[in-house]
Amino acid sequence: MHIWTIKLLGFYGITGKPEVLQDKNMKLVFKGPFCIIRHPTYLAHTLIFIGIFMFTGYLALLILSILDFMIVSVIIIPLEERELLERFGDDYKRYVNNVKRKIIPYIF
Repeated sequence: MHIWTIKLLGFYGITGKPEVLQDKNMKLVFKGPFCIIRHPTYLAHTLIFIGIFMFTGYLALLILSILDFMIVSVIIIPLEERELLERFGDDYKRYVNNVKRKIIPYIF
């Protein structure tokens, strides 16, 4: 999933540079995993940490996965969504209305 989001956004798009540099050439992505959840990159790296924990059994990796998920959910996503709303305005509002889930897809 991480490679898929990099392919859709480009490496430059996932680094945070567009937000810092206020790059006006960036566009919202509505396809691929972005049509199911708004932040698939964060889900992907949380799943990577959990997968490595399951492979190695190191409890520290499970703790890191949980802390990472909490920080992303409570701090990073709200900041990013505020910036996206400022940058894309009504387009982003429509996207949020169409894609309700932030990071965990609705499975059932």
